[in-house]
Amino acid sequence: MPVENDIFISYAHLDNESPIEGRGGWVTTFHRALEVRVGQLLGRKPRIFRDLKLDRAKPFPEELEQRLSTTTLLVCILSPGYVESAWCRRELTAFLRHESAVEAGRVFKVAKTHLKIDDHPEALREVLGHDFFVKDDEVVRDLDQTFSTKELQDKYWVMLDDLARAITRRLKELKTSTNEPRLPEPSSMANRLEIELKIKRPFDQFSKEN
Repeated sequence: MPVENDIFISYAHLDNESPIEGRGGWVTTFHRALEVRVGQLLGRKPRIFRDLKLDRAKPFPEELEQRLSTTTLLVCILSPGYVESAWCRRELTAFLRHESAVEAGRVFKVAKTHLKIDDHPEALREVLGHDFFVKDDEVVRDLDQTFSTKELQDKYWVMLDDLARAITRRLKELKTSTNEPRLPEPSSMANRLEIELKIKRPFDQFSKEN
């Protein structure tokens, strides 16, 4: 099945609510920043899907099943809201159903908020996480793009750059593994040899005459 998306962002909509009306939420800004940075590193704009409008009160739609089955990497934004979301668990389960994606390094865990490892979904416990939080005097603070101190904002952008580099590296590795160089078809090789001989013969004749 052809790949339609490089990245599928799985998140709890609660984590994208902004305390200031009219301003983009955490996930919206994360999505934009990741798209720009991965694009700069990859050399093209990555195809990133994020569920914006689907009604999560309805049964899990075939549209998302299709999206997940044609996606290269899954980025899970881990938080209390993610853990409590049956919808997010369905997205993770659906992605893992199509291939052993964890073992293949196709799942990225973005820990927006600190959670004990036992609280992580079981399928994500062995996945190396990218922590978007810091511990400050025993207080855990989420790294935010706009509402935190400049020091925490700087740490956010460093973490995002690290994540973008890891994602870009994995996309390139997977592309290489699925696009092994092929030997030319016999007919192509024959045609090439015939052309080379036609080019070479006049020079051979010229050398004999001189």
